[in-house]
Amino acid sequence: MLALVFFPLPDAAQAAKILQTRIDSQADGDAFYPETIDQWKAAKVLQNGAYVAMIASGEHQTEIEDAWNAQFGA
Repeated sequence: MLALVFFPLPDAAQAAKILQTRIDSQADGDAFYPETIDQWKAAKVLQNGAYVAMIASGEHQTEIEDAWNAQFGA
């Protein structure tokens, strides 16, 4: 199961920075499960206006990114 929730944020740029820091930290070796480090390296923070997403999905990464982009007509 995968659940995604989207909602607008008052400071999307700051939220994006925080989420990117999380990705960087996990990709640099802080991941609880070492086998997920490559997945964290492929993770992305996407922003469209006031909406921000951190997508770290491994095998479904591209599919979820494409769905995000389709949602916003990107």
